[in-house]
Amino acid sequence: MYHFYIDETYKGERGHRLFAQGGLIVSEGDIPYVQKEFWDLKKRFGLERSDPVKWSPHENEPEYKKQRLIEDQNKFKLEVLKLITKLKVSLITSVIHESELDFTYDITFYQNNALDFIAKRFQYFLRAETKIRGDIYNPSGLIITDHPGSTRESEMSKHYSKIWHETASNDVKLCLMRETIFYSHCKSCCTLQLADFVVGATRMKAEDKTNHYFEIIRDRFRQDGGKIIGSGIVVFPSFSHLAKNFV
Repeated sequence: MYHFYIDETYKGERGHRLFAQGGLIVSEGDIPYVQKEFWDLKKRFGLERSDPVKWSPHENEPEYKKQRLIEDQNKFKLEVLKLITKLKVSLITSVIHESELDFTYDITFYQNNALDFIAKRFQYFLRAETKIRGDIYNPSGLIITDHPGSTRESEMSKHYSKIWHETASNDVKLCLMRETIFYSHCKSCCTLQLADFVVGATRMKAEDKTNHYFEIIRDRFRQDGGKIIGSGIVVFPSFSHLAKNFV
C-alpha cells in the first residue's frame, strides 16, 4: 500500500495567482521511519514532535508560534528538505499559472484540475511499481490530503469520485487507487507537514528559477527518462514559461 500525502498553496491576486498542489508518496511500511526521522529533526530545533510546522507560518496562526521562535528559519527549511531527500519517497506536484490562461476561474477550478494531474501521475507510479516488483497483486494507493474545510470537502470528494469512475481523455483510469480520497489535518499529521514543504519549495521555484530550495529535493521527484516535467511536475497550461524554471 502506498500513501500519497498532498497539500496545496497559492500566491498572488486574482488573475495572477500561482497555484501548486502535491506532495510525497511513501510506502505504508515506511511511515513509522518517516515519522521518527521528522520527530528527531523537530527535537533538534527545540520542538515537540506534536508541534505543527509548515513552509511559511504566519503571525496570525498561534499554533505555529514555537516554529516562529526558531532562530534560524532558513536552516530549519533546509534541514527539512534535506531530510526529504534521505527518505524513501517519491514526489509529485502540479503548478498552475493563472495569468497565462484565457480566463480567470474560481479557485475550485484550479484545485480540481491540479488533483486530476497528480492523481494520474500517482496511477503511473503505482503501475511502474507493479512492473518493477512483479507482485502477484497490484499495489494499492490512496490519497490523503489536508482537510480543505466543510464546503470544499464535499466538492473535492465528488470530483475525485468522478475522475476515479470515468475514463480520462488519455485512457488513464485510476484503477490502482482507492475509490475515495481520505482527509487528515496538517497540524496533526507529520507527513502532510512534509508535503507542505514540498509544495512550498515547488511554488518558489516556479516564481524564481534561481531559487535554491527546490534543487535540494529535485532528485526525489518522479522522473521519466531523466525528465521531471510531465512526470513528477505538471505545469498548466503546458505552454507556460514556468516549465523552463524546472529544467
